[in-house]
Amino acid sequence: MKKFYILLFLFSLGILYPQNYTINWDQLINEENVKNYDVNIEYYNYKTRIFIENNHLTIQKKEYEYDNPVSPVPSKITTKKYEKNISTKNLIDLLKSFKENNFFNLKQEYGAPEGQRFYPIYIKITIKEKMNNQSISKEVIFRSNPMYSAPPKEFLNIEKAILNLIY
Repeated sequence: MKKFYILLFLFSLGILYPQNYTINWDQLINEENVKNYDVNIEYYNYKTRIFIENNHLTIQKKEYEYDNPVSPVPSKITTKKYEKNISTKNLIDLLKSFKENNFFNLKQEYGAPEGQRFYPIYIKITIKEKMNNQSISKEVIFRSNPMYSAPPKEFLNIEKAILNLIY
């Protein structure tokens, strides 16, 4: 978790975020051209981790079991891993969601401030153009806590698009 905060700090300074490189979305979301890019998307919440590398999807889901139904502490936690390929159309539809919801213009964090109790919801995308080795990356974290603001609808729209690939 410490590495995550260091990376978050470096992104906020602009050190790891190439400000001068922009994605040509019209080229990227074209079925003929998307193969010229490496697309990596990461999503996680308290139960699910999703990794998308181009057309390959990996899902890690935690399943909680409780011996005592009123206990907040699970007696057993198991992690199950699923893998599958997604179609180029599904990948393009997901990229369109990132574009239409202006993911690269979102703030890097929403919700509860650090130091407060929260459940994280994290989305990261890295797009690398194969020909010129240029890339752009952005991550956004929402710290879920009912005492603080909800995430923006754009964040929720992208989360829904990602989760629709597995449900």
